[in-house]
Amino acid sequence: MAASVNSPQVGATEAQGGTDPANRPVFPALFCTDITAPADHLSNAGDWQINGIGHGVPPDFVSGTWKSATKSAAGVITVDGDPTKNNLILGPGSEYPHGGLTAFKNEGYNSEVRWNLNKPGLCNGADLISGHIYRMQFMIHDGDQNNSGGDVGQSCAIVVAP
Repeated sequence: MAASVNSPQVGATEAQGGTDPANRPVFPALFCTDITAPADHLSNAGDWQINGIGHGVPPDFVSGTWKSATKSAAGVITVDGDPTKNNLILGPGSEYPHGGLTAFKNEGYNSEVRWNLNKPGLCNGADLISGHIYRMQFMIHDGDQNNSGGDVGQSCAIVVAP
């Protein structure tokens, strides 16, 4: 059965060397950019590609399957063995999308990763400001260290702080 964890331990963050050969975080990370001012809409100054103003924020909740990785002082990344397949079954406290997960291809492993947007210091050490517009970039590494360093899923969302 899949498990769920609040405030999961993620190991080394990118500030501590927790990156792959392409300098991408090995742990699930959120990058936040305040794009409220009209000129900021085109800015990517806080995004990962520009090394962010701060560092990626680890998640507040993980459910499903997950394997962690460590990086030695010599730069060698060691990934845990594959966890037990959960076949689209998430753990307690997870939030399934409307209609469930049956629309997704079952490759044996899946997880839900969440960030609390009310977390103090979420956006590069600052709290979200009411009425401001933020671009949230989410990155989740697949843990493989093959060829050029594995794959990273990423997506962005625009958030207006209430």
